[in-house]
Amino acid sequence: MDKLYDNIKRVRNNFLVQKNYKYGVVKFEDDKYIEILPCIFDEIDIELEYYIAKKEGENFIYTKQGKKIIDENFDDIRIITFIQTKILFQEINNSQKIQIMEN
Repeated sequence: MDKLYDNIKRVRNNFLVQKNYKYGVVKFEDDKYIEILPCIFDEIDIELEYYIAKKEGENFIYTKQGKKIIDENFDDIRIITFIQTKILFQEINNSQKIQIMEN
């Protein structure tokens, strides 16, 4: 039987997986793995309840369900803090700026 992934690491309620030097996120439900983010990313960081995924020098933010939050690319993305029901992001793309997004 072929193995599904080269490496698996439990992260909160999901699993950070690696296959062919690329990373993705899956969850285990009903005795099977369900893909949240495919194994196409060079790096995935978890900040609070979000995934910051890097692919070919581009950075993107995904929810824990795998929904992309920001469609544009940024050189660097960091979650700074929660403000009640909103999330404050610091985005750097040749300049610093702050953007408030609905949670």
